[in-house]
Amino acid sequence: MNKIKWAVAKINIRQIQVAWLVTLIVFGTLLGQTIVMLILAWRGMDMSFNSEISCGCALWLLPVMAAIFIPARNFRRMMNLGGKRESFFWGSLMTYVILAAGASLVNVVLYYTFDAFVKSTGVFYMDWYSGIVNLIEVFGWQTYGPAVAFLQQFAFLFLTACFVHLFSAMQGRWYGTALAIGLIAMICVFPPIEPLRNVLAGYFYLIMLYPVTVVQIAVCIAIGLACYVLSKPVIARKLI
Repeated sequence: MNKIKWAVAKINIRQIQVAWLVTLIVFGTLLGQTIVMLILAWRGMDMSFNSEISCGCALWLLPVMAAIFIPARNFRRMMNLGGKRESFFWGSLMTYVILAAGASLVNVVLYYTFDAFVKSTGVFYMDWYSGIVNLIEVFGWQTYGPAVAFLQQFAFLFLTACFVHLFSAMQGRWYGTALAIGLIAMICVFPPIEPLRNVLAGYFYLIMLYPVTVVQIAVCIAIGLACYVLSKPVIARKLI
């Protein structure tokens, strides 16, 4: 059974070419932009008031876009080839774990190597700002070192991928439309009303900025798994 799950995961990873392509394009664009800025600075141009987004942040696109295409396209392909819904369910979960872990690992490595090198040059440095932005630092995940930063980032990306998977799997059914309307209503209604705004802000604070790392990691994984479990009956009834 594990071999079948791994086989599904491998197929999923291979059959998300658009996600890979978009991620590589954005990654290459951000990396190239930073390199050009460094070259211009070394040639004497003042780059001190420019800022750069770390190319590692582009890797977040991969698990999120994969969670869109896997239930929307790969599901139908696998079912038409004789695949089973149960195998698709577990294999896709493995896919998100692998992609979230891979994106987190590479971004952490880039943060502590390439981003650190760019900062050390002082090219973009201002008194209040280092000039290159990585979401690891924005959310404060680097506070306790690279291992914890990896786990916090992985947990958040896993949660995001599982939620997007659920949302994508629901499309085409009435409950998918209801969820979309509910999310839109939440975005429109919650911010102007202080108690509701506090609830929304508290949720995002908990999954991204909560200072107790164990709680943040546990909450993200728990919510992610809950979203993924909710997708099981949706997959079981999903039309081929």
